[in-house]
Order: sequence, then C-alpha cells, then structure tokens
Amino acid sequence: MRRNMLKRLGCAVLAGIMVMGVTACSKKEASTTSADGVRHIVVGTGNGAAPFCYLDENGNSVGYDIDVLNELDARLPQYEFDKVRPTLLVIDDELEMLWFIGEIFSNDFNVVTLQEPERVEQVLNEVYPNVIICDIMMPGVGGIELTKRIKSVKETSHIPIIMVSGRHEMEQQMAALSAGAEMYITKPFNAEYLRISVCQMLERKEVLKDYFSSAISSFEKTDGKLTHKESKKFQQSVLKIINDHIQEKELTPRFIADHLAISVRSLYRKMEEMGEESPTIMIKECRLYVAKDLLLKTKKTIDEIVFEAGFSNKVTFFKVFREKYGCTPKEFRTKHLEEVQ
Repeated sequence: MRRNMLKRLGCAVLAGIMVMGVTACSKKEASTTSADGVRHIVVGTGNGAAPFCYLDENGNSVGYDIDVLNELDARLPQYEFDKVRPTLLVIDDELEMLWFIGEIFSNDFNVVTLQEPERVEQVLNEVYPNVIICDIMMPGVGGIELTKRIKSVKETSHIPIIMVSGRHEMEQQMAALSAGAEMYITKPFNAEYLRISVCQMLERKEVLKDYFSSAISSFEKTDGKLTHKESKKFQQSVLKIINDHIQEKELTPRFIADHLAISVRSLYRKMEEMGEESPTIMIKECRLYVAKDLLLKTKKTIDEIVFEAGFSNKVTFFKVFREKYGCTPKEFRTKHLEEVQ
C-alpha cells in the first residue's frame, strides 16, 4: 500500500527526502533522454541493479522503478569498504532512507547502515564512524535516546551526530541538541545540503585535530597576548594562595614559594617569564583591591579594613593607597559615597 501511495505521488517525495538539485544525486548516476526529449538524471543503487529514482534537470523526481524498490525491501544496502575513506554510519528504521542516503555518500564514504537502533553498541564495537546520521522517530530506541547513549561513552562521545526528522517543532530540535547532536535537519531536506553538512563536520574535526596537536594549542590569548596554559595555571595557583591567605601578615613571596614547593628565586623567575608583576607587587595589588572593595561596599572602619586586607599597619596602608589612588581611604570613600550600601 505504501508503495502505491509513493507511486501516486510521482515520487516527488521519497522516504521523506525532497531532492532539490541535480547534485543531490550520488556520483553513481547516468544521463538518459526520455521520449519527450527531456534529459533525466538516474539515481542508481550502486550495485549493478536498476535505478530506483529518476530526476529531471531541475532535480525534480519524475518517477521510480517499483520493482527495484520492492527488491530493496528485502535487504540492507552494502558497500565496499575502503580503509582510506572516512566512514559514515546511517541509522534509520526506513529501508528507503538507508538506500537513499547510502547512494548520496557511497562514492566518497564507507557507508554502514543500521536498521535496528538497539544494535548500535554492537556496531560501534566493530566499526569506527567519523560521522553518524540518525533518524529521531524509530521504534524501540528513538534517536534522542540513542544520541545520549553514544555521547555518554568516552570512546564514542566525540563522534558528530546529525539528527534527521519529519518533526519541525522547536522543542524537538532543542531536545536533540541538548542530547548531544551537533545538527538537526528536518525532512524533507535537500540532499546536497546533507552532503555538505557531513563534509563540513569532517573538515571541522580535522581543523580541531590539527590545532590540538600543534604547539599553539598550549597557549591562550588574553588581552592581546599569548599565554602558555601551564603559565596561566601557575598564575592561578599563585593568586589562589594570595586570596586564601590575604589576611595573614606572613603572606610574602617566600610564603607563596613554600606552598608551591619551589624556591623564591624560581617564583620570581617564573613570574618574570610570564610578563607578570613580581610576587611582592601582586600581593600588594590584591590587598589594595580588597581594601577598595570594602571601602565601597561596606561601612567597616579603616582599622577593620586594614586588618581584613592584611596590611601590617595603617601607615603602610595609607602610603600605598595614596600612591595608587591619589587620595586617602577616607577621601576615596567620600567621593564614592553613593556606592556604599
């Protein structure tokens, strides 16, 4: 019955895929001219069998071979495996979809098809796909649940997944992306769009692979300059020690060095190599920041602020505060009185 319905539709939509351009055909295609003089593109099965869908020059389907489609019902598409080519895993309970997508990619990819989604773990133990195309609405295990399973396993969590579905609701699309899918494509879709999407995902993976295998990946750009990630980690360790012990009078460069299990000389050298201020200046700046914050956001007395910021005495506090802000702490607070809570 479903075959008859497709035939009555003139194959304008085949298994939920609307072919929008000639390039949507696989490279296993041939040209033929009908009796009416219209040149047709023939989408074949890629295994020597008869073609199953005919497209005109505009990419519109003008018919298909019902006998070939009936034959496809009995078997999954199988393609030769070439170790040089990337591998694409297509998961769908509709046989027509598996054949159609297989024909789009079979010339450039190792296409592995799976009609029983509950067997995905078994298949992933046998093949290593570079990209997965998965339908959402499938009996048993749906596409979203399948995506969660794949993304929850360390060995397969990195594989990009493209979800395809006839459901256009935004909630469904967000659910798919939240499950870990990289892309959501609604049916009917442009076959060339699907092909480009897969190719771009592969290219993106290679770009990331090249980046993370290069020396530049160990650096981060902050304020226009590159900082080695290990250096940033070291800097964060220093700042954490200062922050955790800001009230302690014993907080000195030696105190920091002892906590990092390095010499004071090594501490100064590392800070200099990073282009940072010396540990002494960093401690002073952190204490001034705490003092400024307390002046603006609390009504604590100057004596309380001197203690909480870790200064040894008021004289030292007033001296360094004036050097930085050009006024006394009291004057600074008065100027910003409206900010005091």
